[in-house]
Amino acid sequence: MQKEKFGKICASLRQDRFDPLKGRAWTQEDLAQISGLHPRIIGQIERGEKVKIDADVLRNLAQAFGLTTVEKQRFYTLAHVVDDALNDPDSIKNTITNAQKIKQPLLLHDGFYRIIKVNSAFLSIYGLTTEYLESIPDDDPTKYQIVRHIHDPNSPVRKVYKKQLSTLELNNVIYWRYFSMAHRHTALFNEIQSVLFQKCPNFVYLWNSLNHKLLNMDVTNLTGKHDIKHPHLGNLNYLGVTTNIQPREQELFMATLLPTDSQTLSVFGDLVRCSQFNVVPGAILFE
Repeated sequence: MQKEKFGKICASLRQDRFDPLKGRAWTQEDLAQISGLHPRIIGQIERGEKVKIDADVLRNLAQAFGLTTVEKQRFYTLAHVVDDALNDPDSIKNTITNAQKIKQPLLLHDGFYRIIKVNSAFLSIYGLTTEYLESIPDDDPTKYQIVRHIHDPNSPVRKVYKKQLSTLELNNVIYWRYFSMAHRHTALFNEIQSVLFQKCPNFVYLWNSLNHKLLNMDVTNLTGKHDIKHPHLGNLNYLGVTTNIQPREQELFMATLLPTDSQTLSVFGDLVRCSQFNVVPGAILFE
């Protein structure tokens, strides 16, 4: 990743932090004081002028930003990613093709948490319907964006996870915070956030209070345990696991659902046997 882009990411993370006593986001001077770094270094990093950023500097910044363990890993990676061969179309195409061969409920999404491809097994469990998607305008940047599907009061996904909604919503915002770290300086991130803030009231509360909520809760991975009474499939117990399978500038993540009991294994097996990809019409594809 170019140092200019990493600098913009650091600036966006700084601006996410709010000083309630001063009634404003952190300035570079605030960040310098809290991180123990010289304001000149902060300025150089944010302007993309600092070619080499020492490990101690990155650790101090990550600590000041209040990043969880999994977020720190992403932050450190973003600081050192280089730009050569970042968007090789053949590599991305092959990655997607290989992922589709996996016989599990599976969803692929980009760094903006937008669905790229999903199989029908995952959709059946997740509860996302074509009718709901068709109710969202095509020019809405959150049409295929997973935060919208979980936090929108009108989303059918909420009926599936109704007994786990509070946990699911919190974890979902944590995931979005993780995925979006590399993209918070972009116009598209701001467009998505604007719609989410408008359409999803509880998302607004969680996003604005998340730093406080994470003070005593370190998130070390992107794995979620689910024990639900599905309205159509009965009792299901499974793990949701998300991994980065294309750690380049045009990112690609894979979410899989792994059964943890025999009944869920049987249900998932039946769903996967007749599962197909591209069942979400118009979902965003990599060019």
